[in-house]
Amino acid sequence: MEETLTRPTSPEGEIQLLPPWVLVEAYDIEEVKGSVAGISIRDLGFFREVEASIREVIGGGVKGLEKEYVQAHTEAVGRVREEAEKLGANTILNFDVTDEIIRDLETGNLLIKAVAEGVAAVLKDEKQVI
Repeated sequence: MEETLTRPTSPEGEIQLLPPWVLVEAYDIEEVKGSVAGISIRDLGFFREVEASIREVIGGGVKGLEKEYVQAHTEAVGRVREEAEKLGANTILNFDVTDEIIRDLETGNLLIKAVAEGVAAVLKDEKQVI
């Protein structure tokens, strides 16, 4: 018996993000456009660094840091989607987001760097048989 697979949906007009564990072989790839990346670097500033140190000692979450972390990821994903759209893609294959905390050598402030990347491609919208 054949199994039918429909293309994953995303909000109207948005680039579809397919992580590495999705079976890309199940989809009809019309064209591979190339690698795309979106980067966001956010300054945590001195105050947030002090707040994080205090919270680390006494416990609990750090709302300011969590907000910056989410914002960095959101910006990176938005930028990679823009890059894929410029290439005429409707999907980003092998999509992944990584992040790290780095120190600005000039100011000494901590920075959050988020990188979203993958391969821009065009998938056909029709159902595929696998």
